[in-house]
Amino acid sequence: MLMTNKLLKLGLTSFISLGILGMGYPQNAQASATYKRTKTVKTGKAAYYSTSNASTVQFKGSSKKLRLKANHKLNSYKKSTWTRTKKTTVAKHGKKYLYYYVTSAKDGVTGWVWSHYLKHGKNYQMTNPKTIAVKSYVRAKPGKIYQLNGNNNYMTFGKGISLSSKQTYKATQKRYVYKQGKRHTYYCVTSSKGVEGWVNSSLVKVGSYKKVTRTTIKHKVTTTNKPSKTAKSVNPDKTYNAVTVAQNMTSLINNYRIASGRAAVKYNTGLEQLGNKRAVQLENNFSHYDENGNNYAIELAKQMNLMAYFGGEDCTTAGFETTNMALAKQLVNNYKNSPEHWNDIMDGSNGTIGIGLNLAKDGTIYNAAELGF
Repeated sequence: MLMTNKLLKLGLTSFISLGILGMGYPQNAQASATYKRTKTVKTGKAAYYSTSNASTVQFKGSSKKLRLKANHKLNSYKKSTWTRTKKTTVAKHGKKYLYYYVTSAKDGVTGWVWSHYLKHGKNYQMTNPKTIAVKSYVRAKPGKIYQLNGNNNYMTFGKGISLSSKQTYKATQKRYVYKQGKRHTYYCVTSSKGVEGWVNSSLVKVGSYKKVTRTTIKHKVTTTNKPSKTAKSVNPDKTYNAVTVAQNMTSLINNYRIASGRAAVKYNTGLEQLGNKRAVQLENNFSHYDENGNNYAIELAKQMNLMAYFGGEDCTTAGFETTNMALAKQLVNNYKNSPEHWNDIMDGSNGTIGIGLNLAKDGTIYNAAELGF
């Protein structure tokens, strides 16, 4: 019996010792344990978030005989903001613990929480959207477009749609989204395929997707104004002549195509008219795309009923110095020195071409080579 009592006493002592070791954080103590606290003090509102698995508590009893009762698990609120409005200090065995009285932005629940469990900053909150000047973006990094649900005080992300590397996204609004104390800029975008939502600005960059304008459907094309089959200048005078330059360029291109085993392209006046309009546009904006990401050539081809055989466009510039043939060679060499453009011009699927030219007041000659099937 004596040994049994000793064992019971030893077990009880061990249990009590473990209980003391388990009370390093007063919030986790049993409800029957009592504490002391200071007077509750109102504070200015401040936003916090938590990544802890602990709980908020309720204060029971008096300030001199305080009991703590857990009421809300913090891990259920990791994607929301807690707003602090009051504070007090809880004392136990000579140690002091600062507690905040907090309210959840998610569902309005309240409780006291040890300040150690909180981190300063807003979490899953957002600002009102603001209208911005329309700007085009393309994907810079893999990511998703989201619908932002809820309200500014508590928001959630809907199911995301992956950003495409082959689309242009037009941004019309922006807002800020807060996650774990950090502010992120989000744009409201609409893709060229009509996908709309919000995207983190770090995932996109200014620009427009340059789609290769090709089609696998070929059509029979009636051609006119066939250029000379030789590379000899049609009009060797030293006065700039757009018709002569266009004919010489086509002859030079065909010589290269035939030498590489490809068929010569036929000259098409419809594509030439398209090219002339584009050459004028190039003087004001040397790009295939307008500020909204629309392809100039495609829009014009639609208006001119050329989409049935329109294949693509290449552009360059030069200056008239000696003869029309010299200018034609310079323009063709510009394309030849750019593998991407030269591949377009030498593409065996192209069967027609139209050369557009525009002599600007400053002497620059803008060229648009319109390709067709």
